[in-house]
Amino acid sequence: MTIAKKILNLRKSQGLSQEELADKASINLRTLQRIEQGHTEPRGLTLRLIANALGQSPEDLLSLNISLDLKEDPSFLQLLNLSALTIWLIPFGNLILPLILWWRYRDKIVGVRELGRQLLKFQLIWTCLTYGVLAATIVIALIRPEGMNPFFPIYAVAIIGFLLLLNTVLILIASFQLRRGRQPFYSRIFSISKRPEAFIKTAFVIVFGFGLTITTQAQVTESPRSLGQLIDIGGWRLHLFKQGTHHAQGPSVVLEAGSGDFSFDWLMVQTKVAVFTRVYAYDRAGLAWSDLGPRPHTMQQAVYDLHTLLLKARVPKPYVLVGASYGGLLVRLFEQTYPDEVAGIVLVDSGSETGRFFINGRMLTPEKDATGKSIPPIKTVATPEDNNLARTPEAIKAIGDALNKMGLPAKQVHGSFALLPDSIQKIRLWALGKYEYYATSDNIYLMDELLQMVKAKQKNPQPLGNKPLIVISRGKAFSNDNEAEEQKRLQDQKELTRLSSNSKQIIARNSGHHIQLDEPDVVVEAIKDMVRMVRE
Repeated sequence: MTIAKKILNLRKSQGLSQEELADKASINLRTLQRIEQGHTEPRGLTLRLIANALGQSPEDLLSLNISLDLKEDPSFLQLLNLSALTIWLIPFGNLILPLILWWRYRDKIVGVRELGRQLLKFQLIWTCLTYGVLAATIVIALIRPEGMNPFFPIYAVAIIGFLLLLNTVLILIASFQLRRGRQPFYSRIFSISKRPEAFIKTAFVIVFGFGLTITTQAQVTESPRSLGQLIDIGGWRLHLFKQGTHHAQGPSVVLEAGSGDFSFDWLMVQTKVAVFTRVYAYDRAGLAWSDLGPRPHTMQQAVYDLHTLLLKARVPKPYVLVGASYGGLLVRLFEQTYPDEVAGIVLVDSGSETGRFFINGRMLTPEKDATGKSIPPIKTVATPEDNNLARTPEAIKAIGDALNKMGLPAKQVHGSFALLPDSIQKIRLWALGKYEYYATSDNIYLMDELLQMVKAKQKNPQPLGNKPLIVISRGKAFSNDNEAEEQKRLQDQKELTRLSSNSKQIIARNSGHHIQLDEPDVVVEAIKDMVRMVRE
């Protein structure tokens, strides 16, 4: 066999056109045409360039014995390409079957050698990326399950599903190109026909980039160091952050955050209050660093938790309770349960038992939506199962339902929370991404508890007697509230002042619902005024 026939058959077996081989070998197209026609023989540099482009050494090319019976079989090229779809049936099927077919027929059918190489290289990169996502998810779940973003597995499954569909579509596109007698896109994507080393570089960049993403994920979701201390109150721990404890004179100010808010949301208030008295912020069960604790998280359970926490931490009495939003209802229930321990109350745009509550996409009121069920008794001991309930299938389903209504966890803080220091904003994003955060929204008895407060108030309209009470109300209405709703809110806030004969109302003119963030000094001055009254 002449060297011209050898080069011609090798080129066809690799599925290369004359233009592609000339470009790959960096020689003149006319020179290659003359060589294949037998008008001239390649020597020296030209021989080495052609041999390298065909994956042979010059010596092998000169001695190579290639059968003249190399078959044309376009249908087999289709079969070879579509064999990568076996990934849907067995792991690594996209590599195993194509490799077997390529190995057996690479020197028997025209085009198999080059198509197989291109297909296998493309599938190898895809496999590294896809199984890399899966492996990283498993590693993070095993090494640090408590620090992993709970939605990361969901993201990983979505990414893997997308990559599977994308691979299928690309294989079908390549099959369509082969059917029309065109070269498939594989070589053009990765420039394999021109620069074989591009595959290695591309694979490295993809794998390294994904590895960097996974590393960042692990760092971002790792539990930040707590601001305060974790105190066991009966098998579960609550996070307590105290400041100003050097003050010998009381009272002790206790900050109760609103629904879904955290101890550090009080930071701009707490640091200033610590200048003149002891002040304590904490996270309810399941929030931030606190354990999930017994369920359900009823108001009565939350009051018991706080009272036990203050006793365990040896926080001096009496207490001035400061409650924001839902926390306002809790501090009132605390005072109702332990009246002798509370010296005064500050309500910060507090909720009212006669108000409306937006829960899981529905607007509820106690009078209309109470279930009539008996409220479960308070639990004083938690089991390990209690603290792991956030990861049960039921809890995960509840989380999914909540996400459908609320959207995925935020990637950045919004509204008034953007006023917090950057370091606290990062902690807040971490706290919002925990399973436990969503698992705490399990109080199906809330309307029943509020209805009890409504009935208690009807029996005793002024339950605080002459105990000092300051009601701070926001000056700005919600943008989606109509006039009637706004008037109802103002009426509810005014009604709160009637809980005590020794009360006053402060309007934070420039604030929305989170007055402690919008105008922290208004809250600080109110607390200072309350502390002064208690001391006198």
